[in-house]
Amino acid sequence: DFWATWCGPCVYAMEQMKPLKEKLKDQDVVFVYLTGETSPIGAWNKAIPEIKGEHYRVSDAQWQYWYEQLKIEGVPTFIIFDKESKQKDRYTGFPGIYTIETSINSII
Repeated sequence: DFWATWCGPCVYAMEQMKPLKEKLKDQDVVFVYLTGETSPIGAWNKAIPEIKGEHYRVSDAQWQYWYEQLKIEGVPTFIIFDKESKQKDRYTGFPGIYTIETSINSII
């Protein structure tokens, strides 16, 4: 999940994802969250304890690199990778729990 602390749709999506994460907690699924320096460090540190998953706040240069490499168009962007790190699906904007759950279930 490419997101930002100041992004209302990002924060909404994270709240909506909580039941799905609970449902998948015993599966081999990892939720990774990536944000950049536009997310103030204090706001990021305050937000992440409530969001189960792996969290990374990267430099502007790293953010730009990943934006270019993965062709990110905005936040939130959700990218689903399989176990071989191959991209399965991508969504710019929150597509809803059912869509994400269906995508994840197709590869686990």
